[in-house]
Amino acid sequence: DSNLVDALDQMVDALQAEDAQARTVLLTARPELAEYTECLIRLDALLPASAVAGASHSDPLHVGPTGSSRDDGDRAGTRFGRYELLERIGHGAMGVVYLARQTDLDRTVALKLITPGRVGAEADVERFYSEARAAARLRHPGIVGVLEVGDVDGQHFIAMDYVSGGNLSEFVRNETPGSEGKSSHADDSVLLLTSPTGLWRKSSSGTTVEPDTAAGWLVDISRAVDYLHNHDVIHRDLKLGNILLDEDQRPLVTDFGLALVYGDEATKTRAGAIVGTPAYMAPEQATGDVEAISPRSDIFSLGVMLYELLTGRPPFLVDNPLDTLVRVIEADPEPPTAIQPWLSHELEHICLKCLEKDPGNRYSSARELADDLERYLRRENVQARPAGVVHRVRRWGRRQPVLMAHTVALGLVALINQLGFLFGGDAEHPEVHQRVMAVLAVWLVVSMACQGLMKRLRWQAVSRFFWCAADAALLTCVLAQSSAPPGPLLVGYALLIAASGLFFRVRLVWFMTLSCVLGYAALLGVRRRLHAVGVDEDLPWQYPVLFAVVLAVLGMVIAYQVFRVRVLSRYYRRGE
Repeated sequence: DSNLVDALDQMVDALQAEDAQARTVLLTARPELAEYTECLIRLDALLPASAVAGASHSDPLHVGPTGSSRDDGDRAGTRFGRYELLERIGHGAMGVVYLARQTDLDRTVALKLITPGRVGAEADVERFYSEARAAARLRHPGIVGVLEVGDVDGQHFIAMDYVSGGNLSEFVRNETPGSEGKSSHADDSVLLLTSPTGLWRKSSSGTTVEPDTAAGWLVDISRAVDYLHNHDVIHRDLKLGNILLDEDQRPLVTDFGLALVYGDEATKTRAGAIVGTPAYMAPEQATGDVEAISPRSDIFSLGVMLYELLTGRPPFLVDNPLDTLVRVIEADPEPPTAIQPWLSHELEHICLKCLEKDPGNRYSSARELADDLERYLRRENVQARPAGVVHRVRRWGRRQPVLMAHTVALGLVALINQLGFLFGGDAEHPEVHQRVMAVLAVWLVVSMACQGLMKRLRWQAVSRFFWCAADAALLTCVLAQSSAPPGPLLVGYALLIAASGLFFRVRLVWFMTLSCVLGYAALLGVRRRLHAVGVDEDLPWQYPVLFAVVLAVLGMVIAYQVFRVRVLSRYYRRGE
C-alpha cells in the first residue's frame, strides 16, 4: 500500500522533528500506524548513547539534533506497556515524567522513565531502584505514593500517584502575581506586637506567599519530612520544585532520587561528593562532608524553602553554582525582615534557626520545627529566640565579610596608631596622627558606602572595582603621611591583592594589582615631594622596581588560581 508507506514516511519525519501535533494527526487518520510507531520508539529506547549521538538526520531513529534519546523528546500519545502516555509533565537528572493512564485499571498516574543510553547507566538503574524502594516503603498523606516499579523492553519505570496541582515553585511563580494588592490581615495581630512599624511598609510583592500560607505549607512538609527521618530516610534534595500541590493546595514531598537510606549501599555517596541543589544545600552537604549529613541537613533545606516563600528569593542564590556553594558555606543570609520589613519577627526567628551553619543550633527534628510553626499560627510564643549579641555580630560578619574585614583591620590600625601617639613618642607630631586618623575614618565610611551599593544588583560590579581602587588609594594616603620609611607596612599592598581574590573575579584581581602598583608608584612620588625622601634613602634604586614586580607576580598567581576555580565552576554548571 503506497499510501501507507507515504504515511509511515511522514510519521518518521514527525518523530525526527519531535512534532507531537503532526504525529497525533497521522495516528488519528491512520490508526494502523500505531504499531509501527510503537516499534520505532521501543527500538530507539534500546540504542546506546554513542549510537544515538552518531546518528545522522537521515536515520529514522535519530530524533533530535542533540543526539539524545527519545525520552529527551516527547512520547505523548504512545503506549508503554500497560500505560498510555498522555503528556510530558516533568524531567529530572535521570529521566522524564509523563502523565499516563494505566489501561487495565483505568487510572491516571505519573510515570517516571529512566533515560536510556546514559553514561553510567548501571549506576543510574541501581539508584533508580533505590529511589523506588525508598518511596515504596513510605505511606504518609504528605508523601507521593509509589504504585508500581518495573521495566518494559529494558526501559525502567516508576508509577506514582498523580498530583494535579504542579509543584510549589511553579505555583509561586505563576499564581502569586494575581494576588498583588491583596493584603492578608491574618498576620497583622502578630505584626503589631513584633514589628509595629512594618504595617505601613507592608509589601504587595507578587513573588512572595502570605506568611500564614507559607507557615501552613511548611508545617505539612515538615511533618512528612519527620516521617521520612523516622523511617531512616534523608531526602537531601528538598526544594520548592520537589514539593507538589494537590487540587486542594496541600503539599506533598516527592523525588527521592538523591535520598540517603540507612542500610541501602546504593544510596551512599563517596567522601567529598556533593549531592543536591546548591541553593538549597546545607553547609555540610556543600562541603562534601558525607559523614556530617543528618536529618538536620533537611531542616536547613526546609529553612531555605521558608525563606524563599517569605521573601521571594532563595537566601544564597547568586550568579553561578560555585559562588552559591561558597555563600552556603561561609555567609549568613540577610534577615527576612531586611527584605520584607512587614514580616513577623517570630517567623523570622524560626527561619533563621533552620539556617544556622552549625547543625547543633538548628531544630533537633522536623517535628520540632512543625510544632514551632504551629505555635506561630496559633499566635503563641515560639521556641526560636533572637540571637545574642555575640551571635548577631558573627552573623553580621558572615553576611558582610568584606566590610567586617575592613572594620576589624581599620580598627586595629587606629588602635595601634593611637597607642603609638600616647606612649610611643609620636606625640611630637600631632598633625601626622590627626591626618592618619582622618584618612582611616574616611576609609571606613567609603567601605560602608561600597557595601551598601553591593546590595543593589545593578551596582555590584561597579562598587567592587571602586572599592578596590579606593583601598589602594587610601592605603597610599596613610603611608604618605609620615616621613619615616614605611618599611614592612608596604605589605599592605600585597594583602589587598590577596584579599581581592576572595571575590572570585579574575578581572578584579588584575584591577587591584594595577591599582596597588600605581599606588606604590604614587607613594614614591608623593614622599619625594612632601618629605624630600624616597621610600628609603639607603635602598638601591632597583629595590622599588623589584617590589612592584613582586606585586605584579602575586597578582598573576592569584588571578590564575581564581581562573582555575572559575573553570571548575563552569564545568559544574554544565553537569547540572
